[in-house]
Amino acid sequence: MTLPRGPIRQLPDDYSEVKYLVLTDQRNLIRLNLLALIPLILAAIGVVVWGRLVEPLRAGLPATGVTVPWWLGVIGVLVVVFPLHELLHGVAIRWFGHAARYGAKLSQGVLYATADGAYFRRAEYLVVALTPLVVITLLGMALMALGPDWITGYAALAVIINASGAIGDLWMALELLRYPARALVRDESVGFRIFDRVSEVG
Repeated sequence: MTLPRGPIRQLPDDYSEVKYLVLTDQRNLIRLNLLALIPLILAAIGVVVWGRLVEPLRAGLPATGVTVPWWLGVIGVLVVVFPLHELLHGVAIRWFGHAARYGAKLSQGVLYATADGAYFRRAEYLVVALTPLVVITLLGMALMALGPDWITGYAALAVIINASGAIGDLWMALELLRYPARALVRDESVGFRIFDRVSEVG
C-alpha cells in the first residue's frame, strides 16, 4: 500500500509496531543524563572556536555599556531556552500538518511537545526532532557574532545548554536512522513508537 500524501493520522493496515522507546524510563533517564555530557562538551568547544572566529567581526561593533548580573542572565537563559526548545518542536509538528500539544512532567523535570494521533514519515520526524537543536544553535551563533556585547556570553551558554538538553532528540534521531525511509513514527510524551510494513520487516 502506498502512503497517502499529506499528514497521516491513521496507521496503514500493512504496518505494525517494531520499536517502542520510552525516554522517561528510569534507566534511560540515567543513561541520557550521562550521554548529555557529549553534546555539552562538543557545544562548549564549538562556541569557543566560533567566538574566536567572530572576534574580528565584533571589533567593529559599538559597545552598549549594558551589564546584567550573571545570575540573572543564567536564569534568563534557562527560562527562555527550554520552552523555546519545545515550541520549536511544535512549530515543526505543525509544519507537517499536525496539531501540537505541550505539557510538562514535573516529577521528571521535563517539558514536552507532542502530536496526538499523528504518524510521521521518517524524514518528517527527523526534522521534528532536530529543529530545536539546529535553530537555537544558529540563533546563538548569530547573536555571538552580531548581538550586543552583554548578550554574547549568554548566547553561548544557551547553545551549550540546549545542545546538552537535546540528547533525547539526538538519541531518537540515531535510533530512527536504523530503520528504512518508509518507516512511520508516532510521537508520545514519554517517547516514540516506530512502525514498518509487516511484509518487509526482517
